[in-house]
Amino acid sequence: MYAFSLGWPGDQLTLHHVKPEPGSEIYLLGYDRPLTWSFDAADGLTITLPAALQDETRRPCKYAYSFKIEGEPAEEPGGKPDLD
Repeated sequence: MYAFSLGWPGDQLTLHHVKPEPGSEIYLLGYDRPLTWSFDAADGLTITLPAALQDETRRPCKYAYSFKIEGEPAEEPGGKPDLD
């Protein structure tokens, strides 16, 4: 699964409708190390961006950021994935 941010998310990116599998790795495309993340059923997935990337000149891009996430879309009570 991929998530896209059309601007730099800052220190953290929170996705409310994605539940990664335990032990999953999450990557920012263009950055070769896995990112730190946590999941809470109430808050969703929180991805922490490295301090080094807070310097705009060290980011892999200037306009949009792609995150590769191992996991499944969270299901709505009716059993259908909520992809919003």
